[in-house]
Amino acid sequence: KQVPDKYGGNIVRLPSRALNAGDEFFKQINYRAKLRALGVTRAKELGLKGKEKEKFISDFFEDGFDDVGRGTNLEALQYAKEATYTNELSGFLLNMQNGINKYPILKQFFPFVRTPVQLAKAVIDRSPFALPYRWRHIMGQSNDPRMMVKARGQLAMGTVLFSSSYLLGQAGFMSSSTNHNAGWFQEGDDTLLSKF
Repeated sequence: KQVPDKYGGNIVRLPSRALNAGDEFFKQINYRAKLRALGVTRAKELGLKGKEKEKFISDFFEDGFDDVGRGTNLEALQYAKEATYTNELSGFLLNMQNGINKYPILKQFFPFVRTPVQLAKAVIDRSPFALPYRWRHIMGQSNDPRMMVKARGQLAMGTVLFSSSYLLGQAGFMSSSTNHNAGWFQEGDDTLLSKF
């Protein structure tokens, strides 16, 4: 049940409304960017040039919205959800989210489920831990070129980021609860690498 406005309900709902507005803003940006990219790709596939190409892209973009301004291109909608970490859960995690929605008292302990799970999954997708469930895409056996490129690119980027972080930490360029050497740059040394 909603708190009535006369008891400050509009103030209580303000943070949720701001969060939803932010999500919608970034979904719109990503939807429109993907829709335009799809239009450009299709125009290139058709071999269009000049004004004909620009008209095709413009028409393709306009066709991506219905008469009240809602997005209709399923591929761009899915991309926008993935880019904002709001795509739907499945399996056990979906059941967990439904259970939390069914018993609102659990929201005190789990206020958000979908977005944190999608963020964690995005990190795992970019690590070697993704190999057990993405090996077909990574090894090129899935016959889905988009997923193969996506999985390989994410694994490559994750490998670079995780390896760089590890090496920088081992070299003392980063601090953590177990590595207190990152204060070296504040000691007044003349060069960054003088300690090495």
